[in-house]
Amino acid sequence: MTPAPQTRTSEVFKEVEHNAVGFATLARLGSQNLPHLAFSARPLRRPGPALACYRCAFTRRFGLRKLTILAAALLAAQAILAAPASHKSAKKASSKMDPAHTQATLVTDFGDITIRFFPDKAKHHVENFMELAQKHVYDGVLFHRVIPGFMIQTGDPLTKNAKTPRELMGTGAYASPKGTEEGFVYNTLRVSEPTGGQKTETIRNVKAEFNDVSHKRGIVSMARASDPDSASSQFFIVVKDSTFLDHQYTAFAEVTSGMDVADKIAAAPRDSRDNPNSPIHIKRVVFAPIPEN
Repeated sequence: MTPAPQTRTSEVFKEVEHNAVGFATLARLGSQNLPHLAFSARPLRRPGPALACYRCAFTRRFGLRKLTILAAALLAAQAILAAPASHKSAKKASSKMDPAHTQATLVTDFGDITIRFFPDKAKHHVENFMELAQKHVYDGVLFHRVIPGFMIQTGDPLTKNAKTPRELMGTGAYASPKGTEEGFVYNTLRVSEPTGGQKTETIRNVKAEFNDVSHKRGIVSMARASDPDSASSQFFIVVKDSTFLDHQYTAFAEVTSGMDVADKIAAAPRDSRDNPNSPIHIKRVVFAPIPEN
């Protein structure tokens, strides 16, 4: 049997100390990303009398070659653990879309409706819509009010719950912890629940941004209550010129394709509340760069 190569203790710990940064970094990453792996990040001390016997025994047991392999493996693990962090940063950066060059497609039960935004006319309303869509607030909401020759309205989070009675559809809004963003206001209100009870919620509203965009066919505008600063998540698409809405509601986008789908939704059979007899959903909202002509 070939004997294992003999090494000196100082050589072993010179090799290990060379990778001390790798051990420490791996320990830190392990505690952050993999809680079930507990690494000790104590700094390596240089050989001294108190550690001589322990280190000699450690060296004899494992040998320089095995220690080097162990260090290399840990450094490789360090690189693997570091990769998800950089991926998250890239993903976060990619989520910041330029609204002037981004379109949104409402994927509905009747087909797709694609819109482009007016960030120069209604900056905060555009930010509000894009944020709610990215948070999936609009996934599964119903078109709860459809009026042929006028408009179709959607965006009420209450309509996502099948237990919400028809008389409450259109009364919901986006609930959010209080913030301090420019262009938004927060109001604490008593709101109705789908089950019939009431609860206190903080509602985020967008301050009015009335502008010179006329409410012609295809314009997308925010619904609101009597208070001009009460827009939240609900919006409507105009299916016929309705200029009497100008300077009273904030237009923030326009339909670029899919008005035939909007017309089909507007023509759906409805009840006395203008609520479609059969549910019509926005399945999801998909963002994409505006194609170049």
